[in-house]
This record gives sequence, C-alpha cells and structure tokens, in this order.
Amino acid sequence: MAEAKDLLESGEYDTARKIFLELTDLPGTGDLASECLYRPAEACMAAEDWDGAIELLSRIPDYRDSRSLTLQCHYRKANELEEAGDLENAAAEFLMAGEWGS
Repeated sequence: MAEAKDLLESGEYDTARKIFLELTDLPGTGDLASECLYRPAEACMAAEDWDGAIELLSRIPDYRDSRSLTLQCHYRKANELEEAGDLENAAAEFLMAGEWGS
C-alpha cells in the first residue's frame, strides 16, 4: 500500500492504480484507485483536453465531483466547437452537458 501511495504522489498513476485495484481487501483502496484517474483528468482539463478528461472521468462517475466535471468538459468542448463553426457537434456536446452551463 505504501508503495502505491508513493507512486500516486510521484505521478505514476497507471502503476499505482493497478496496485490499488489488487489490494481489494484493504479499506480505501477503491478511492485511491479512483484518484489515479481523477488527477490526470484534472491535468487534462487544465490543458483543455476535454476528450481526455471526459474519458478518464467517465470511468469514475461516482468519485468526488466527476459527474459535474464531465458535464463541464462537455460544455467547454461544445463552446470550442461552436466557435469553430461545427454547430452539429457543438449541439450534441451541449446536449451531453445538460444544465451545467445554464
């Protein structure tokens, strides 16, 4: 467990996640495994990589504020598509964002 926590803190998310998922008998490892996806999703959002963030967050929908962040990413992506003139795909993303941007 200590090794996996060290890996998490050093940014070795994939390796840390694998270890946490193997430690199913220890309390808290599920949340730590989810954190290994959440942190890279936050980095994707900071880099405005909406698709990357959506993909990661969709794997942990019940962790922290992942659902809300996923809707936010769809909204941000929709805005970019709209600005680029891709109205059809922007409309689809706005639908996936639901009420987030209202």
